[in-house]
Amino acid sequence: MFRDALSIIRANRRAYITVNAIFYGLILVGALISALVSSIQQSMLAALRSQFEGGSLLAIVARVYRSGNIALAALVTFLVNGILGAFAQITVPSAVIPFAGFIIGFGRGLLWGLLFSPSDATLRLVMLPHAVTVFLEGQGYVLATFGCYLWGSWILRPAKAGFVSRKEAWQSRPSTRPSKSAR
Repeated sequence: MFRDALSIIRANRRAYITVNAIFYGLILVGALISALVSSIQQSMLAALRSQFEGGSLLAIVARVYRSGNIALAALVTFLVNGILGAFAQITVPSAVIPFAGFIIGFGRGLLWGLLFSPSDATLRLVMLPHAVTVFLEGQGYVLATFGCYLWGSWILRPAKAGFVSRKEAWQSRPSTRPSKSAR
């Protein structure tokens, strides 16, 4: 399965690099906007802090983080980002309307830049060490957005991807994609 995924990325290297460049580029754009207009970031952080109260999903996640249980925090982060963030918000909309997941996938990059910008000294101390985390979590969204691109391109040009019809391409998943020898 992992080899299949890597072979899909290799076969579509240009698209994968482009999705990465757009996603991380939007993080930088958002960070620049926050640095220039810090009130945007302050408003967003205040709204986010209000979500940490009560029974919201963010409040539950925050309690797990505060517990100090790193393994549980990593699992919760993976589940929330993987299932709710990537699958429910990027993949599912793209299953209904091809490429619809681009809006959420790339929008998340911009949002992260606005939120996580090290725009003042206090935030710099807190956020710069998390650059690796942002990169790694971002790869989940990049991969989901990349998948959205592939699926949509298969639907638009099924013959080029080795499918007989748009319906066959729409119903496909990476493991059902015809091999290069079939094309």
